[in-house]
Amino acid sequence: MTRLALALALVAGCSKKQDEGPVAREPLPAGELQQGRDACTAYMDKACACAAKAPDDAERKRSCAEATAFKESIELVQTIAASPGNKDNDLRQQAATIRATITACIEKANQLAQKPCP
Repeated sequence: MTRLALALALVAGCSKKQDEGPVAREPLPAGELQQGRDACTAYMDKACACAAKAPDDAERKRSCAEATAFKESIELVQTIAASPGNKDNDLRQQAATIRATITACIEKANQLAQKPCP
């Protein structure tokens, strides 16, 4: 959830008009971004499947919501990063945010693997 808040803060910070001409760039190489999306999607699928099997388990519900937020966060920050006029410093910060979110997805997926679904 904190990562989603961070992504929203980036939206607010990046919504100011830029003086540079429109130049759209990607924050990460396409392959790295796709691998990250795949990792977060896999985490979300597993977390939400576990939550569906144990509807009374608040921790599993929270994991599903968190996984969904991670996936949405990546898409949101990537969309912001691709906006025209994005400065180099903003792009680096957005790439760092996406990488941190991907890392969290992988770590949480590993933690989830330690606690098998019922």
